Amino acid sequence: MAFQLPPVSVTAMTAALQPWQPQITAVGGLRAVRGVEVTSEIAGLVHAIRFQPGDEAAAGQVLVELNADADRAQLSSQQGGG
Repeated sequence: MAFQLPPVSVTAMTAALQPWQPQITAVGGLRAVRGVEVTSEIAGLVHAIRFQPGDEAAAGQVLVELNADADRAQLSSQQGGG
């Protein structure tokens, strides 16, 4: 009697067109390949953010605008306009 391999189990199904789901739910973390940390040299409240995540920034482009109302009022009073 010669050695024989055991029978192989095979599963088959009919191929069908299904909608592609380009997202999955998972638990984990992400790390950007490239990024930047934006800091300010002075303290203040942010009035406007002038970029969206993923935007490219040009040299000299205003990214964040601080609330300057108090500074404008002080300048105006010092110039005699207030």
